[in-house]
Amino acid sequence: MSAEYTRPRSPERQRAVEDFTHRLDLAQSFSLVWGTYPRRDQLRLQLLYQYEGPRCTAITAGLFLVAGVLHVCVTAALYRATFLALAGPAYLVLESLYRLYRAKGASEPAGSMVGYILRLAIPPPR
Repeated sequence: MSAEYTRPRSPERQRAVEDFTHRLDLAQSFSLVWGTYPRRDQLRLQLLYQYEGPRCTAITAGLFLVAGVLHVCVTAALYRATFLALAGPAYLVLESLYRLYRAKGASEPAGSMVGYILRLAIPPPR
């Protein structure tokens, strides 16, 4: 029988490992939220925390696309489709189609206007 020797971590190293693990958990737990964030933030999260940027971008873009189409249908039915009432949902649909193209076609993450606004209140992990 052989006993395996493991060298205990120093307190500084242990603190660094715990901090990194906490940020890794945060990056993985809120991955769909980060899927709306600007491209540069998603690329940084990909490099540091094995975050799947194109996949999360595609999921959030698909959700926003469905929400935008439903919003267009409800707006058209209730408000007789005035141009001003359709401007917001039309933007959401077009942005979602572009983001889906970037995520599925080019395999790159793409940010949303929602992500730029969310980034002001909730910064991604550093």
